[in-house]
Amino acid sequence: MHTDGACGPEGAWAGIVLKSPEGKEYTFALRFSFPVTNNKAEYEALLSGMRVAKHLEVKEFSVYVDSQLVANQINGIFEAHDESMQKYLRLVQELAVDFDLFQITQISRTLNKKADALSKLATLTFSILRKKFGLRKLR
Repeated sequence: MHTDGACGPEGAWAGIVLKSPEGKEYTFALRFSFPVTNNKAEYEALLSGMRVAKHLEVKEFSVYVDSQLVANQINGIFEAHDESMQKYLRLVQELAVDFDLFQITQISRTLNKKADALSKLATLTFSILRKKFGLRKLR
C-alpha cells in the first residue's frame, strides 16, 4: 500500500493505493472534515488504508509512505514526543497486530506519485462539488 496525506485550512485529504499480490489496484481519494497538521494527515491516510486492508482481510501488509517522520516513528527510529503523535502511533500499533506481517518503509516522493495525486484529487473534487452544487463549508 502507498499512502499520502495533505492538509489545508479546510481539512485533510488522503490518497491510498492498495495493490494485491496479483497486481490489482484499489485506489481511494479521501477528504477528512477536520483541520490537522501535515504529519497528522499522513497518519490519517495510513490509518484509513490500514482499516481498508483489515476489512479486505489482508494478512501480509507492506506500506510505503513518503513521510520520514511517520515511518521512523512506527519503526522506532524516531520518538513520538508530541501527545497527539503518541496517540496516532498507538493507533497504528493496535491495528498492526491484525496483520500476520506489517512493515512500513519510507520512500521518496517521486515513488509515491499516485497516492499524492489521489490526495490532491480529493482536494480538488470537493472544491468543485461545493462550487457546482452550492455545498456549504463544514465547520
